[in-house]
Amino acid sequence: MTDKAKIWELISDQLNEEEAIEVLNEINSSGELKKQYKDLQRVWSLTGGEEYFTDEEIEDRLRKFEINRFNISGKKRIGQYLLATLKYASIFILAFILSWYMLNEDQSSSVAKLNTKNLIFETLQKQVAKVTLADGSVVWLNSSSKLEVPESFTNLNKRDVVLTGEALFEVTKDSLKPFSVHTLKGAVVRVLGTKFDIDAYADDKVITTLLEGSVEVRSMKELLTVLHPGEQAVYYTSSGVVEVNKYEDKNITIWKEDVLTFKDEELSSIVPKLEKFYHVSIEVDNEKMNKQRLSGRAFRSYTVEQVLDVFRLVSNMKYKVIVDDKGKKTIHIY
Repeated sequence: MTDKAKIWELISDQLNEEEAIEVLNEINSSGELKKQYKDLQRVWSLTGGEEYFTDEEIEDRLRKFEINRFNISGKKRIGQYLLATLKYASIFILAFILSWYMLNEDQSSSVAKLNTKNLIFETLQKQVAKVTLADGSVVWLNSSSKLEVPESFTNLNKRDVVLTGEALFEVTKDSLKPFSVHTLKGAVVRVLGTKFDIDAYADDKVITTLLEGSVEVRSMKELLTVLHPGEQAVYYTSSGVVEVNKYEDKNITIWKEDVLTFKDEELSSIVPKLEKFYHVSIEVDNEKMNKQRLSGRAFRSYTVEQVLDVFRLVSNMKYKVIVDDKGKKTIHIY
């Protein structure tokens, strides 16, 4: 009798040819077993077994097996045959909305006004976009972010852009035209040519992390600090205070990747990556859990809860989501 345990043995390639054929026949004849197979196949995919498979691809694999089941060589492992019938499914969504925008000359704002004709690049939730500007500078936009830029820098003596959300900038050097990133919170980052990350999601602070070169962090009124590679400035917009610290976080730009892969990593190493990738706050309440080793994948199209659900299935990890009075969500692992 086929059950979840037997289906797991099939997926993880623990059955011989005769047993695998018997189990697959039962799966094909039962809607409930098909559903269990899909669920377990997804767990297998996310815990590092294979690539991600869509429901359609799983159905296609079952159909192909039905047609070819008598042609399987006895020398082949059934798991190897199954893999040969599947195609890799890319989950990465790379999209942006491009539109023309005319600034209202009478609009009062704390940020610098750009040219009358500008481009807006905007990402939706769970989307990441790579944008190449007219001067050759490259900008990676994180999810739910917006970048406003002039159509051309040709007739301008400076390069001003406006950012909402988070972006990684790789700025083309031009000493005659300084490059400045303005945020809606009044912080300005000015450079000549460099690589840096700006996180302006929060209501009360703007975080600038310098990877290469040097940048000036300014308010609308004055110079606050000059950053060097390996430094991070946190500008608190309400108080005007700026804090500068050394940073060693290798995950600072991990959000622009399409898939995160963990191979026998401790939870203490996985959590910071998930926080940056999904832009969430995660706290580990049980210190012993930090030593828990896990393998798996996190796709951009998934929620962090879906990834943690998979980890929960293959370990003794548990989690809960707490939302405070201000609507901020924090995930507690215990």
